[in-house]
Amino acid sequence: LGWFDHIKEGHLVLWNTQVIIEFPANSTILIPSSTMLHSNIAMQKGEERASFT
Repeated sequence: LGWFDHIKEGHLVLWNTQVIIEFPANSTILIPSSTMLHSNIAMQKGEERASFT
């Protein structure tokens, strides 16, 4: 969810599997967050991304 340049930032990092996933804006993914260590690559100033758990 949100508006950002998905080629430069906002990627999903799955640390357990050592995978970085590029997602276009307004995409959705479901992951077992209690068992998958994850983070996101930082956004540029003025861009936004939303998530919920």
